Amino acid sequence: MNKRKGQERRERNFGCVYKNKSGKWIGLADLGLDENGKRIRKQIYYGNSEKDAIEAVELANRQKRILNNETFIKSFCGIMKRWMLTTKQNSVKSRTFEMLMQLYNNHIYPFLKDMEMVQVNIDVLQRLLKSIDHKEPKRKTKYLLNEFLNYAVTMRLIEFNPILSIEIKEKKEEDVLKQEQKETYKAIKPEYREQFFTALDKNEFLKSLCLVAYYSGMRIGEILGLRWQDVDFTNNILSIEHAITFEVTYDFEGHRESKKTILSNTKSESSKAKLPMSNRLAETFKDWRSIQTKKGKKKNINFTGPKNFIFCNDNGEMRTYHGTRNILRNFLKANGLDNKGIHFHAIRHTFGDVLREKNWSIYDIQKMLRHSKASTTEIYLSMEHNPALKLQSKINEVF
Repeated sequence: MNKRKGQERRERNFGCVYKNKSGKWIGLADLGLDENGKRIRKQIYYGNSEKDAIEAVELANRQKRILNNETFIKSFCGIMKRWMLTTKQNSVKSRTFEMLMQLYNNHIYPFLKDMEMVQVNIDVLQRLLKSIDHKEPKRKTKYLLNEFLNYAVTMRLIEFNPILSIEIKEKKEEDVLKQEQKETYKAIKPEYREQFFTALDKNEFLKSLCLVAYYSGMRIGEILGLRWQDVDFTNNILSIEHAITFEVTYDFEGHRESKKTILSNTKSESSKAKLPMSNRLAETFKDWRSIQTKKGKKKNINFTGPKNFIFCNDNGEMRTYHGTRNILRNFLKANGLDNKGIHFHAIRHTFGDVLREKNWSIYDIQKMLRHSKASTTEIYLSMEHNPALKLQSKINEVF
């Protein structure tokens, strides 16, 4: 059969794209040869576009190359990356998967890239974890490796999970001077609070946004996800149902293709709640609503409808986290407050500290911060909690 004029020959094992008698384009992927040497092809596209048919076949071909590459299959990192992209990605939120890919790219791949599955043993994994300086990424890397190695055992790629024999121990002794250099105060430091909140008068958007964070203890993603229908001024109740987050997509080789801001569910089920609003919080919302109403009349845009985002951009659309963070960073720099440990999450920590200063119990603060565990709330608080100090008057009576 003669080749059609202008038709280019496709690469070997590419697949097949053609138009059938009814005028539909067909895309067939080449899956290799069967036991008798006969070529195996599978239809993966049926439609009206030759371009889409070609793209579908190319995508299938690229995926096949990855899965059939001998070096990829034999290497520890190759198998782990395949597991992450085909299994792990479908079991966690997009933002969580991005964090896991960062752990893989920053710690696991650089250390194990030249090793095969059989070479990765207890000693190798101990050295890998020891090479990670900070506690949190070390703990999360071990957790990720443990999940993958359990998968490898299930698939009979290895006989046992070597990381189960490894325990991460905290250093019993640590250089006190080095420890003092570490930044442990998580809230806005008391000496900067007045300066920060006074400076906010210069920016009505940041003032309203940061005061909502300060009076509610909400995460910045939750605040940017608030809509006017979530605020009940009659009963002074704030409903936290959603939060903005990132949706990240990767190609079959693990390269990030796109990252966009979306409105999603809250961080966890415990984060979803109805909270009481203080009078100051309610007044902050009302003041911002007045500002948005005036702006809306000038622009002929409704900024305060039930479905409208409370802290939308000037076009009435949902703001991004990175854009909002940059506004705060520029503001802090302009007011001499950069490098003072001030950021959106520090305001949430400050909310918890203020409640503790007013002698709220850990469990009541936990309810307001919506942590699933009280131990998380204790870690959040910057101020020291020493119950024995309350006994000072009694000890004086004894001695």
